[in-house]
Amino acid sequence: MAMTARIATPTAFRLLECSRATATPPTTGRAGAALSEVLDLEREVVLDWDEPQDWFTQDYCLIFRPPTPSS
Repeated sequence: MAMTARIATPTAFRLLECSRATATPPTTGRAGAALSEVLDLEREVVLDWDEPQDWFTQDYCLIFRPPTPSS
């Protein structure tokens, strides 16, 4: 996950889309925690579809920004 902080431009935002499938363990929390170690979480967007499928419950988009410099 640290590579995503190194390869993007200093002002680039990163977007991580995680589908919450019912047959697999949730990954949104683990992925978000790992990225939060090197980036700042800007916001989380939850998508609820008009006609949801049986195999997933929601889509999550996690938006990260470059870390704020510590003073």
